[in-house]
This record gives sequence, structure tokens and C-alpha cells, in this order.
Amino acid sequence: DKEMMNNIGLEGMDAVVIATAEHLDASVMALMIVKEIGVPYVLAKADGTLKGEILKRVGADEIVYPEEEMGARIANNLLGGSMTDLFDLSVDTSIVKVPARKEWINKSLADINFRGKYNVNVIAIEGEGGVDGAPDPTKPIKDEESLVLIGKKDDLVKLRK
Repeated sequence: DKEMMNNIGLEGMDAVVIATAEHLDASVMALMIVKEIGVPYVLAKADGTLKGEILKRVGADEIVYPEEEMGARIANNLLGGSMTDLFDLSVDTSIVKVPARKEWINKSLADINFRGKYNVNVIAIEGEGGVDGAPDPTKPIKDEESLVLIGKKDDLVKLRK
């Protein structure tokens, strides 16, 4: 309802999230109203690429597909065993956390050469003392540590095997 949306003070908002994915008509109407009011940035939730494309054409600045993204994350975690996806930087690049493998223990990052061997970079090591965001490349990896890696998803999938 346009009158109701006008009464809730959207004029001063920097951004609005429209999360009525299952009702495309309601999402389109809400999107049109908030854009007409002058909200500069609108993020809309969609439950399929066709609906997302429609919302984009109507004026959404960004579309999110939480069900698809969560499904992909669950599938990745099931395939990856103990590897945990932390963050997707882009469609093809991720940051993941993986427990130290037996073959890495008591070897240094320099000895293992993650960039040369796996085509990924170690950006942090998490252990009993917390997270070391600038790990010493000469320090041996301990059994209880996990490594935070960044790389292309294809390379990270290969590393899982």
C-alpha cells in the first residue's frame, strides 16, 4: 500500500531491503514505490533467476538469492568434508578454513609452498592463541591449527581431495 509506505518514513532511508520473494507482484509494487519515494539503493530478495531479472529491470540495485546461495554452501560443505567456506569474494573466488592436514604438520608455509603446489594463498592461521593474520612462513604448522586460504573455487575444490 503506497500510503502506508509513505507514512513509515522511507524518504530519509539510504537503502531498503525488499524480502517478499515468494510474491513477485508485492515485490514489484514495493520496489516501484520505494524508488518513486527516492530511496537511492534497493536490495531485493528473489527465489529464482527469472524473478530476479524482473526485479532488476524494475529498478532493484542488487538481487540476492538466499535459498540458492545456502544450497550451494551446504553442497560445498558436504563435498568438502572438514573444509569450511567462510566467504565468497566473487563467483569464482572464496576464502575457506581447513584444518591442518597430517602431511602439513611440522612443515612451514615456505616448505609446503601453497601457491606453487595448490595455487592458493594462506592468509591466516588459527590456533590455540587465536588468529594470526600475518603468519610467519618459516614457523611449523601445528596439529591443532587451521589455515585460512584464499583462491579460485576450482583450486580449492582440488585441495579438498
